[in-house]
Amino acid sequence: MPGSGKSSIGEKLSLMLDRTFVDTDEKVLEAWGRTPEEIILEEGEGKLREREHEVLLKLIGKDGLIVSTGGGLPIFGDNMALMKENGIIIYIRQEPKALWKRLEKQRRRPLSDTLVKTEELYGRRRDIYEEAHIVFEAEEDFQKNLQGIIKQVKKEFPGEIDRM
Repeated sequence: MPGSGKSSIGEKLSLMLDRTFVDTDEKVLEAWGRTPEEIILEEGEGKLREREHEVLLKLIGKDGLIVSTGGGLPIFGDNMALMKENGIIIYIRQEPKALWKRLEKQRRRPLSDTLVKTEELYGRRRDIYEEAHIVFEAEEDFQKNLQGIIKQVKKEFPGEIDRM
């Protein structure tokens, strides 16, 4: 979900594990010269999801990446299945009110620019997000979340972090 900390956590994990970090929002910006938010406002959410899918297809098969996806990427088409076949998927779960606490300062997210929209978005996406290999219950503390994710990956995928 937007505001869950997925980019910040992904970036830090990539540094800790000496891996390449990829943010699909950044890849969309690089490829089309506009942010995901701009694409949604100018061409609609469907066009953004098509472009995110193109980005995902380019990442499939590249080993050792740590990828932060746009919040809607997993729910479009067969993206979640593709991701699950090609990596370890971690859903950083937080309740909508906790997400909104971070998002309300950003106001640039057209799909989650109010608490009501954030709650509705969460409701529509939750079931697909929970198909992830790991569902991590996030807290407010960044370091606790980071360490908790590492611990859960080590538990559920022994040796995977060590291979990285």
